[in-house]
Amino acid sequence: MTSVRGAGDHGFDAPYLIFIPAAVVAGNAAQAIWMRSLWPFVGTWIVLLCMVSGLYTSRRGKFVVWSAIAAP
Repeated sequence: MTSVRGAGDHGFDAPYLIFIPAAVVAGNAAQAIWMRSLWPFVGTWIVLLCMVSGLYTSRRGKFVVWSAIAAP
């Protein structure tokens, strides 16, 4: 399957959803330091993986899906 990126820049689908998980990551990191435990970092990694997935689908993934739908 080939993908063609559109000429326009459609931006982020929900830009405010970048800052909220970033705050959660910062809170989890602060909690891990305060508690002297590594367990809050598990949640931090899960949130970071979700952020990366959201950024990919917002910036690149939608073009892959659109090109697959538009292909004859």
